[in-house]
Amino acid sequence: MHPETGMATPHGCSNKPVSRKHTLMFLAVLCLGVLVAVAVRYAGSPVPSTVAESGQREVGSPAQEAARPRQATGLASVETGRRVSADTAVWYAAGDPAYQALEDRVAELQRRVEDLEAELRAYRAAPGNDAGDSSASPLTTRAPEPRGKAQLIAAGIDTSTAEWVQQQLDKNQLDELYLQNQANREGWLNTPRYHEQRREIYQRFDAFREELGDETFDRLLYAVGRPNRVLVSDVMQGSPAEQIGLNPSDAILFYDGKRVFSTAELQGLTKAGDPASWVLVELMRDGKPVSLYVPGGPLGVRLGTARVAPE
Repeated sequence: MHPETGMATPHGCSNKPVSRKHTLMFLAVLCLGVLVAVAVRYAGSPVPSTVAESGQREVGSPAQEAARPRQATGLASVETGRRVSADTAVWYAAGDPAYQALEDRVAELQRRVEDLEAELRAYRAAPGNDAGDSSASPLTTRAPEPRGKAQLIAAGIDTSTAEWVQQQLDKNQLDELYLQNQANREGWLNTPRYHEQRREIYQRFDAFREELGDETFDRLLYAVGRPNRVLVSDVMQGSPAEQIGLNPSDAILFYDGKRVFSTAELQGLTKAGDPASWVLVELMRDGKPVSLYVPGGPLGVRLGTARVAPE
């Protein structure tokens, strides 16, 4: 019988209170069972093992992110900008076709710089165009120059020849525009193919020399603003040029009977010359013609160009 209620207790049961130890054991077993159930429930779910498989990665605190090692790549980090590695740069210089196109472009720009420098020298040498005189501005003192056929006629080319030349110049310019448009549409602009075809158009100008003759071609060069004189800019000590009396600022017109309009022409003739022979060089010195005999082969001079109005 229960001492307080007077009810009978079940057979085999004790009226002793449940201890704290037994309660904790019961809770532990219950928690273990829940964990086992959860493990069984998610045992078949795939868990991504790498960032590449899941496409995501855990993002930690700012301190953890700062301490996380960066993935190694061929490019510099964002903080330092995008820069190609040294190995890549060497490969580009050695094997990329665009590199040759870039070299061609640099050569073309160098030629244009020479043309502009020669035009600037000619402008400064003109009367009233002193470089130190601020009042001699081309915007205030120079009259508008003739263009097109009128520019050719002003340089001393007869009317019929000037008309024919202007037609050829316009055709060349149109062909260059068509070439640029086609290359841009087809995706080969600024490639070796483009620069090669562009050079072919430029070379047509040099072919005018055979049609016009040296005297008219000289006037054409001056009219379109290109150099038409080869100058001695410096004479090397102990060179054949020093021995025969070539001076800086001499303008070489003929070498061995051949008219020269560019440094490339003169260098080609001297390379083919025989040092054991003598050749005649005709030049202008201080506005006066001078003739000298020089040994064939290299002269030992540094050359420049100028744009001079033909007489």
